[in-house]
Amino acid sequence: MTILFPAPHHSTILEPFAPALTVADLSFSYPDRTSVLEQISFELQANERIGVLGPNGAGKTTLFKIICGLLCPTQGEVKLFNQPVETGSFRSDLGFVFQNPDDQLFSASVWEDIAFGPQNMGLPPDEVDRCVAAALALTGTQSLTQRLPHHLSGGEKRMVAIATVVAMNPRLIIYDEPSANLDLRARRRLIQYLQDSEETIMVASHDLEMILEVCDRILLIDHGHIVADGHPPEIMQQRSLMEAHGLEVPYSLAGRIEAKRHL
Repeated sequence: MTILFPAPHHSTILEPFAPALTVADLSFSYPDRTSVLEQISFELQANERIGVLGPNGAGKTTLFKIICGLLCPTQGEVKLFNQPVETGSFRSDLGFVFQNPDDQLFSASVWEDIAFGPQNMGLPPDEVDRCVAAALALTGTQSLTQRLPHHLSGGEKRMVAIATVVAMNPRLIIYDEPSANLDLRARRRLIQYLQDSEETIMVASHDLEMILEVCDRILLIDHGHIVADGHPPEIMQQRSLMEAHGLEVPYSLAGRIEAKRHL
């Protein structure tokens, strides 16, 4: 079911179990810019896969940074697994893959970058090794273990950044443009991982075909508001809605629409 919101929307949804994420009446403004986010409210259930769409400047990355505790909201509340998110606090049950991998990679080797999270969680060395090995295998970066992160290609940096998060085994992972700079093989590996993943995930991406393959729900955000919330194909095949918010109907859906016209 698709829900369209012509104006700022907030509601309370009662569920028999606590959701993985609750965002309630969230607003945020930067000192030099007002109303980046206005009264954003939604819930994300455990194991749900939600895509966050919108044009550049819509507030997607800002929303993610607030959820992760990197920014403090002007108004509202964020709860992760029924516990309030505190700005500046570390949550091992939440992982964030940054839009720019250079913001996430800082160690002298790929192995050290991936091991950093498990080590700071206090895991014993053998468990750290296991987590790193699993993350390397999952992302196909085994051959990069001793490489300097800043010497990697853009696609290699992206996959290593994902590995640094996966190694901590978080329950919720937020991906900000995860397929950027990936070649076709790496992109397909990423999509397959996201499809098979047991974690709850949020994905912001302009790769709408990837969103269709991975997500079971999308939020369309523009000018700091949620303007649509529902099943991906139902929303993304609405050409007037997509174009009004700086997006296009994905090619695969456009083909289906055109085929129906000729029936």
